[in-house]
Amino acid sequence: MINKERLINEFINLTKIDSESFNEKEIQNYVKNKLESLGLNVKEDNSYINYKKYTNSENIANNLYASLKGENDNIILSAHLDTVSPGKNKKAIVLNDRITSDKTTVLGADCLSAVASIIEVLNIIKENNIKHKNIEIVFFVAEEPFAKGSRYFDYSLLKSKEAYVFDLEGGINNVAIKAPAIISFDVKIKGKASHAGFNPEDGINALSILNDALNEIKLGRLDEFTTLNIGIINGGSGVNIVPELIELKGEIRSLDNAIAKEKLNELEKIFTKNAESYGGGIDFSYEKEFDAYQIDKDDNIVKNYVKALRKINNDEINYIKTFGGSDNNNLNMNKIKGIVIGNGMRNVHSKDEYILIDDLINTAELILNLVSIE
Repeated sequence: MINKERLINEFINLTKIDSESFNEKEIQNYVKNKLESLGLNVKEDNSYINYKKYTNSENIANNLYASLKGENDNIILSAHLDTVSPGKNKKAIVLNDRITSDKTTVLGADCLSAVASIIEVLNIIKENNIKHKNIEIVFFVAEEPFAKGSRYFDYSLLKSKEAYVFDLEGGINNVAIKAPAIISFDVKIKGKASHAGFNPEDGINALSILNDALNEIKLGRLDEFTTLNIGIINGGSGVNIVPELIELKGEIRSLDNAIAKEKLNELEKIFTKNAESYGGGIDFSYEKEFDAYQIDKDDNIVKNYVKALRKINNDEINYIKTFGGSDNNNLNMNKIKGIVIGNGMRNVHSKDEYILIDDLINTAELILNLVSIE
């Protein structure tokens, strides 16, 4: 039933709209009008009131919630409207078997291919009068910067307790059932400035504190569950001045919430101890981006996914434990059980991003199978 040409055109239309994170107003309006034209009840929440503190953009948008009354069970479909940068003036190139970027920007298959597939399924339902479940759709904004949009979504709008989130690299046989806790941290190491030539001994070198601390800290993969990274380091005010302040930012990821918090506490203790040994100090702050979650393979939501998938193919299913966060972390934190399913995107977050046309079609077919009533 999938209208291949219409689906491709819809995806290309979506990619033409600039929608980098915190700049989704235009694409939100486009999708909102599209959903209303298909007969859905569409609402905006007020999430921007809470997450606007993260940006100075004037083009921020609310999350979109839409519902289509059907029969029997409620089902949530979800994807996000924003793209990473460079995402301005995107141009999709259609080749024989795939759609690619023009190598100057990302394509936007992450995650607009899923948005296009959901819209195509709604078209099919309307055209063919297909019996379907009560469908709830959430198109989140600001997913890429640690899912700020879904963090502040009005979850009272949702009736269902099960969600299918289409936001995973690869085809529909990939499904993420385990994802990490993510904690971002900020450390300000405070020393004392002095002239580096005349009286360096009168200063407290913040870089020395950092150096000693790093000798005790393991970076990278700590174990099979946990990673630690320091990604940004800034400091110093002049080559002839003992550095008084160094700031560093990083993150901890773990598939176990308790381990993530334990590693965070260890990190703070190491920096505090080394700063005090020099007579300096630190300011240590952190923000919990996500809690970890795990869905069992024998859970009802996974069984429904497998049943819908088997109508398309019998290929092996890749049950993935991902180290990436997504809107699904926030759904699970709000007592909505969700899984993340592949929607065909490849080489995401790069100018080499592409999607196979067959994967675009397969995603729409899977969604149609999930929402249809036999």
